[in-house]
Amino acid sequence: MIERLLAEEICNNWKNYLIIREENTAHLPEIERVIFNEPATIVLWKDKTKTIVMCQPEDTYSKETGLALCIVKKIYGNSGTYNDIFKKYIN
Repeated sequence: MIERLLAEEICNNWKNYLIIREENTAHLPEIERVIFNEPATIVLWKDKTKTIVMCQPEDTYSKETGLALCIVKKIYGNSGTYNDIFKKYIN
């Protein structure tokens, strides 16, 4: 249930992101390079920005999760905003 709600929240935000970008004639962020350096995942974007997420010591490092979280973090503005959404549904 929580996973579905979280997925819906991310999907809705992504749709809003697409609408805004289409109106501004921009496109979705494109990945230039991904660096997996346990416990960090770093995404270098073609717009010359970067996104970094770190695995917590009590978690198991996953390349897939790291990349997914970098993408979510980029969509939500490279700030801690995406954490608020996770906390809303997980806690």
